[in-house]
Amino acid sequence: MDSAPGGGSIITINDPEGFPVNFIHGQTSTEPLERPEKLLVNDESDKPRLRKFQRFEPGPAAVHKLGHFGLCVQDFDAALSWYTKNFNIIPSDMLYVEPSPGTRKMVAMFGHIDRGASHVDHHSMFLSTLAPDSSIPYPHVHHASFEIHDTDTQFLGHQWLEKKGYKPVWGVGRHILGSQIFDYWWDTSEFMIEHYADGDLVNEETPVGYLAAGDESLAVWVTMAPTPIHATAAAHLLRRGLSVNHTQSVTLGIIVAYTVIIALLWNLPYVRWSLWPFKSETDAPNQHQMLVIAFHEFGHAITACCTGGRVKAISLDPREGGVTHMRGGIDIVTLPAGYLGSSLIGALLIFCGFDIVASKIASLALAVGFLLTLWWARKDWLTYVTIGLAVALLVACWFIKHAEPLRFVVLFIGVMSALYSVWDICDDLILRKENSSDASQFAKRFGGSSQCWGVIWSIVSLAFMIIGIIAGLAAFPESFSQQEDDSKHVIPTR
Repeated sequence: MDSAPGGGSIITINDPEGFPVNFIHGQTSTEPLERPEKLLVNDESDKPRLRKFQRFEPGPAAVHKLGHFGLCVQDFDAALSWYTKNFNIIPSDMLYVEPSPGTRKMVAMFGHIDRGASHVDHHSMFLSTLAPDSSIPYPHVHHASFEIHDTDTQFLGHQWLEKKGYKPVWGVGRHILGSQIFDYWWDTSEFMIEHYADGDLVNEETPVGYLAAGDESLAVWVTMAPTPIHATAAAHLLRRGLSVNHTQSVTLGIIVAYTVIIALLWNLPYVRWSLWPFKSETDAPNQHQMLVIAFHEFGHAITACCTGGRVKAISLDPREGGVTHMRGGIDIVTLPAGYLGSSLIGALLIFCGFDIVASKIASLALAVGFLLTLWWARKDWLTYVTIGLAVALLVACWFIKHAEPLRFVVLFIGVMSALYSVWDICDDLILRKENSSDASQFAKRFGGSSQCWGVIWSIVSLAFMIIGIIAGLAAFPESFSQQEDDSKHVIPTR
């Protein structure tokens, strides 16, 4: 850390939730700055301030130090044990809930640095379990808190931030646990920060306090009620939740790799046959890959039924492609439903591909899709072998490392299906293949050109794919190890 303020050495390890924890040694301290004057306060009986007036300059609240931080974790017991057994962090107060009468489950800790008889801040660390209805369903830093001089500084700082147009969260008020005068704000990166003053001090003689968790444990008084925290924090922190962690960046990289690989395989002679169980309509003469064309025809069939039509039959043939024989329905809905239905299914699979448990559920739906494909497809040995191998691949992945490889298979099929309409429309409209497409049929019935409708459907398909990726980033931030642990409890294998 030669280039860092104060220098020194640093070691970083991860806690059980994946948070990096830095240990710093050998920093050079700076000379303390001049501190503000401690105010004399006159009360109803003791009036030490004589012929001296309280006058203040408007401005921001000067920060004295980083006082504490808060973490929200999935496994509270494991995190509590790790921090309290490995370091000199001990509870000042604990919050609990009662799952049943007479039983207490600890859900939060206000922890201080244990320095024996020396008095220290009531808490330097706040640790809380994620609530079942949490708007951010994954481990995150709740807030960072900075100590300032006194109550007047607090209100002056609040007034200054308000005039500058920053967004308040909660306060000014006085906490119960720690007794601080608090004031919470969103910073410019939409992270929650707190200013506090007049906090409690504790030492080894201070007994641990226990209090029921709830709104009544938050504050003695407050100028802005805590209710807006839930709505405002949800909106701001959900947007922050789209930041990409290591596991998600790996998944995004795999999606990009799949896109490139699939595009190459679609166009390389001989190797394009490897996609046969999954994709539809290569430019190989009369050769069709089965699963995605099944999704395509399912889209036609489902929308026909939903718009008052009736499906007479679905035919899937590896040499002739697919066709849905239906009567009735609304053509303006059923015709684009093949391409867009395939893209929507692909987007859902990409979404599930961000998580092992979600991929397990998706693989069951895929297995049903393969079997339905087998039912409607032309009966020959190639169909049986390829569909059988595809189903066997899904089953085998369930038994490898608690189904972790399954998410990459689901992701592959999702990318294939999402890109299918884009590629096939380009194949039809740019390369001018001979068979008639849904876009050309749509143009004949409702006007416009097949190129125009093809481009529109391609844009919609890409939008589905992007939405699936964004939803996956927001919903599944867990690390590989966390996903593997979750998978052990949902249809477990090994």
